[in-house]
Amino acid sequence: MKLANVSQRFSKTPIEGWDAVAGVWDAAIAKGKFVVFDRFISDRNFGQRKRNFIVGGAGIPSGYDVVRIPNGQIYLLESKNVDLGESGNDVSSHVYMFHEAPITVDIVRLTPGPTRASGAAGDPTPTTVATVHADMERYSFSSGEVMQDRVGVFNLYLPKSTDVTLTDIIKVGTVEYSIQGKSDQLLLGYLRIVKRDST
Repeated sequence: MKLANVSQRFSKTPIEGWDAVAGVWDAAIAKGKFVVFDRFISDRNFGQRKRNFIVGGAGIPSGYDVVRIPNGQIYLLESKNVDLGESGNDVSSHVYMFHEAPITVDIVRLTPGPTRASGAAGDPTPTTVATVHADMERYSFSSGEVMQDRVGVFNLYLPKSTDVTLTDIIKVGTVEYSIQGKSDQLLLGYLRIVKRDST
């Protein structure tokens, strides 16, 4: 019996995929099975927001980096691996790590305003260029030697395909954040952000 057939037989949980261009959920892009794991995956959230999902057959179609499961929870695709069969060539299943995305954030870009008669640049206009599913976790550090003087720093995880620059503003609800750093982590985009001074 082929392992691929076994994987497909136990892949019963349907998932929807987020079409970011059309702004709709595409139904039943794949079926899979959640599996339990007990290892620590993150030094902060200890795997509470991450799940392993095994998909038989062709796996999740490329182009989808955000999925939704039947109970309504939304996840980002954090990583993908394949299990190979005995020959070493045939794929028996695709193993994904899902990262829960409980919030949506706006990517706000400042576009230059019209040049004034004096030749000076006009005030920039904030424009929301995208709204994306994301996960945000607090990461604080002490400033200097005074433990009470703490600076609020946050990690933001979002789809790797998100068009975001270091000069953009991240808006969560009514709160705005500046971007201090940007990188990729596996299939995720990662931002280090701090709350903007409202004064």
